[in-house]
Amino acid sequence: MSKKKTAKLLEKLNEKIDQVQGSEEFKEILAFFSKFHNYSYHNSLLILTQKSETIFVAGYKQW
Repeated sequence: MSKKKTAKLLEKLNEKIDQVQGSEEFKEILAFFSKFHNYSYHNSLLILTQKSETIFVAGYKQW
């Protein structure tokens, strides 16, 4: 792959990343994840997809 083609692809990638980071949906996801800082990314994602209005989560030992 030529350097010009690589540079052009990287430029497009950076534009797409900027679009995602500036989106309201991305900001909402980050705000949701910040509520569950003790949980992994994957567990937080499961909580978000299964019950997005969740504000508190207890671990299995607490139940």
